[in-house]
Amino acid sequence: MSPRFTPPATTHRPFFAHYAMTGLAAIGAAVVQTGWASAVFATTTGAARPLVIAIVLCTTLWTISTAWLHWRLRFPAASRGLAWQALQDLCLAAVATAILIQGHESPISRAGLWAIPPVLLALAVPSALVLLDAARIAPQGQAENSAITRFRSAMAIALLACLVCGRHGAVLNALALILDAA
Repeated sequence: MSPRFTPPATTHRPFFAHYAMTGLAAIGAAVVQTGWASAVFATTTGAARPLVIAIVLCTTLWTISTAWLHWRLRFPAASRGLAWQALQDLCLAAVATAILIQGHESPISRAGLWAIPPVLLALAVPSALVLLDAARIAPQGQAENSAITRFRSAMAIALLACLVCGRHGAVLNALALILDAA
């Protein structure tokens, strides 16, 4: 009888998709900074300006915390909480898609924040896939109890609230547009 082949342990091998997500999130954070000109200077008026500032700030902090989370997870880590983070990413991707469906008529585009929905979509979908894969292969026993996961969750929820319940309700506008087309 031949001995069974045992695959090498993967506990010390880097998970390279997390490196890619770290770089993508850092690029996304840089692109989002184009929204500050709209937030500070021009296209928005009085009541909308704090909402625009909140959207740019929350998006910036979410992209930075996404880079930080994936940097921490570049080695296999505990799986608890990763599925929750992936669900948040998918919710942000859905909202970004709803905003992109509206095109130039969306309140986000009219406010001059044209770069935010594509950045959210380009970052949230692959991040969710990488997090789900990490949750699948990670050890089940320990919990990732870090400040970054709690901070990232808070930023995702705040960003969702700003985008969904904002001044014009971007998601509600997208649903109305889809229903009108049907």
